[in-house]
Amino acid sequence: MDSSGLLQYKAEGPVSPVMASTISKTQVISSPSRERATNNAKIFLAGSTNRNDDWRGRLEAKLVRCNIEATIFNPFRRDWDWPCDAQDERFREQVGWELEKQEAADLVVVYLCPGTKAPISLMELGLCAKTGPSKIVVCPLGYSLRGNVQMVCERYRIEMLDSEDTLADKIIDWVENEYTYKYMDKSVTVQVPG
Repeated sequence: MDSSGLLQYKAEGPVSPVMASTISKTQVISSPSRERATNNAKIFLAGSTNRNDDWRGRLEAKLVRCNIEATIFNPFRRDWDWPCDAQDERFREQVGWELEKQEAADLVVVYLCPGTKAPISLMELGLCAKTGPSKIVVCPLGYSLRGNVQMVCERYRIEMLDSEDTLADKIIDWVENEYTYKYMDKSVTVQVPG
């Protein structure tokens, strides 16, 4: 930990699902896997997909190295190469998986990459903005619809970050504090000496 009390980590690239399961309590489930979530805290990684800037991979690596007890749902697919048509079974499988995992999540992270319009990412934010799970939005300067996102986040009291620099720390804090407090057994009594 540093002087601010936040965990420090060194991301050294993506972590494979096999590596993640052997060294960390963090479970990563990537689309289209039907693997069952093994952790109570479930996090869905919504947002822009940019094949040249894998923000999800960087975030996964940091969270796995920090060993948080959470399941991460990652919708990114390198093999995505089919039409956006509800008649296409591969498309139906992908979108169905994303909707199912976003609905199952306790925290939805939405990253809006500068240089993209990301209409599906805005729809994902809209699906959970007013109700539903906890949310963290990352919307850097340069995202073309940043003002709209700022207004939605302000109205619905959604935390919005300007960069992904502190995102992993925010998620760790959410798992260790907000999630644990919200879902812990309130019937447990703790004796405090003194």
